[in-house]
Amino acid sequence: MKRFSRKLTLAVAALFWLAALLYFILLNSRKIPDQRRERHKEKEISDTEWDDLLEEFEEKNYLSAHRWKPGQDPYSLYAFNQRESERIPSNRALRDTRHYRCTTLHYDTELPSTSIVITFHNEARSTLLRTVRSVLNRTPVHLIHEIILVDDFSEDYDSTLVGLIANGDESAYRKEIEQLVSWCSNNHLLLNTEKTVEMVVDFRRNPPPLPPLQINNTTLKKFHLPQTLMIQFYTAIIESILTASITIWFGSSTSQERTKLQRIIRTAERIIGSNDCLLLTKLPKVKCLRNNRREETFSFEASPSWSKENLCATDICDHECLIRSRVRGADAAGAGVLTFLDSHCEVNKDWLPPLLQRIKEDPSCVASPVIDIINMDSFAYVAASSDLRGGFDWSLHFKWEQLSAEKRAKRADPTEPIKTVGGVGETPIIAGGLFVIDKSWFNHLGKYDTAMDIWGGENFEISFRVWMCGGSLEIIPCSRVGHVFRKKHPYIFPEGNANTYIKNTRRTAEVWMDEFKLFYYSARPAARGKSYGDIRGRQELRKSLKCKSFKWYLDNVYPELKVPDDSDAKAGVIRQRQNCLEVRRAEGQDLPVLALAPCIGTKDVPALNQEWIYTHGQQIRQQQHCLSVSTTFPASQILLMPCNISDGKQRWQKSGTHLEHQASRFCLDSEMALDGLESSRMLVISPCEPSAHTQRWEMPFS
Repeated sequence: MKRFSRKLTLAVAALFWLAALLYFILLNSRKIPDQRRERHKEKEISDTEWDDLLEEFEEKNYLSAHRWKPGQDPYSLYAFNQRESERIPSNRALRDTRHYRCTTLHYDTELPSTSIVITFHNEARSTLLRTVRSVLNRTPVHLIHEIILVDDFSEDYDSTLVGLIANGDESAYRKEIEQLVSWCSNNHLLLNTEKTVEMVVDFRRNPPPLPPLQINNTTLKKFHLPQTLMIQFYTAIIESILTASITIWFGSSTSQERTKLQRIIRTAERIIGSNDCLLLTKLPKVKCLRNNRREETFSFEASPSWSKENLCATDICDHECLIRSRVRGADAAGAGVLTFLDSHCEVNKDWLPPLLQRIKEDPSCVASPVIDIINMDSFAYVAASSDLRGGFDWSLHFKWEQLSAEKRAKRADPTEPIKTVGGVGETPIIAGGLFVIDKSWFNHLGKYDTAMDIWGGENFEISFRVWMCGGSLEIIPCSRVGHVFRKKHPYIFPEGNANTYIKNTRRTAEVWMDEFKLFYYSARPAARGKSYGDIRGRQELRKSLKCKSFKWYLDNVYPELKVPDDSDAKAGVIRQRQNCLEVRRAEGQDLPVLALAPCIGTKDVPALNQEWIYTHGQQIRQQQHCLSVSTTFPASQILLMPCNISDGKQRWQKSGTHLEHQASRFCLDSEMALDGLESSRMLVISPCEPSAHTQRWEMPFS
């Protein structure tokens, strides 16, 4: 009986726990749909608020400044059709240019948000706004952490205020001043209008004591001293414009007073800069950073609410260039993923989730969209082929390449990323300004090479670095971004466009291309001797990251880039008066010997043992042997060694009538080959002397 009672108790307990478990499961199954409905409701509210915020932006007022006027060349300012750009609305509809299969793909619901960095210099307001609006209109709200605009010292402000003073346009000038006052008020800047013009003019020589300044009722004690001083100076500049504008009106002012006001405003516009960037901070999630022409750093932040957030950071430096501006924006980014865009783009439908999906799956991947074309004349949006990839030649000239028929056949699914097929890298290089990357990976890899200037060549450097240091580059066919491709640059390169590009690409070649950099110099001879700055930091970076060789890159990533052979190299004799360099072979010796002997044969058909080829690798070669030296000391004998492109002792360069040995900087000298006993005659390297007849040679190559 006791045994039966015990069994009954265990059965009842088991039934009780089973019932409790079923109840718990049913309860949670009800909660999950409720939670999903609640999250969906929150999303609906968020989207509604988002639309309201977009509607609050005064687009008409923003676009009213610096518009194209009849009679003006619509291409003169921005190198694209400004008139047509201004005719097109900022939120125009775009045709979905993706493959139809892309619409069937699903992405993780918990993708990381991203900071979108857009750099610009003197960009048209219409294209800049269209870039930002396309991002806001075609991107899920929760995926945008922020949009950081980096204004690289645009100069539109100067053309407004100073130009109006010069023209004596009082009404228009008053309107600009009213907008400035309104901006200060909207950003809770409390101005002390008792500041004098002289105080600001003399500020840098003798900084004056400044009164307390409040931002959103928070005193400046909250800030560190350097930042506080900069904010006060920033405010004093604005006060000076207002004070001068009130006291020096056009009706009663003298020419000297107007000149004085122009000087003050020129000083101010270097600090305040173009308001193109500032005005866009009225759009949700948009922040603004600005580069300028001085060495200090300004920082200003207004309302803490994300929906009204305005950040105006004025980073004073020397027209930093778009490359360094991207790094500045990346450093300021708060999200764990960075998205870089140009300032004349339009993103297409569902452009961001496919890119973020790849970053989530593989943080070492750098993902790029397919770049559609926005016509610079008509601004028509034209779909690009999804079978294109980035390529280049030995001069480091970027070009788009069509995938071969064989590789297209292997890529059966048109939605697959253009990355690696059969172990062969399919995206050797991407565009420098349009990609998504994990921020920690970006920092780990060394960001951009900030010693590069302005623009150009940075896409080679970052592409080589990503591939050779453990990452990968992919083009994602289901992400589409349109870009205005221009035929020339609208901004000025201080050293000239060509020289700037040479400096940047030469830095890339010297750091990343190993012995293959010789082919770069052969394809771009103007790069020889050009300054490229200090590269020790980038070389140390490569060493610390334990990056692979450029030969590995050629073998595994870009085997289509063929190493140049010498079939097109110049060949001929190397003559000194009636004598020529020749190769002699002696019995019992493994290597041939270099000698100077009377020239034989004819000019068109030289003797085989006196004919030399100057290779793309700067070698002087005959068959499989090249001119080399045992040491780099003066009077070292010149030897014939098996050709090895990585051997620096085999590199020579013509310098006028001299042949200069690259490693030693000494010149080929025949003095010891002409005198003395036969056994002691040899060609050597000696310190270069322009007047030395024994160092002068006639050569068929340059």
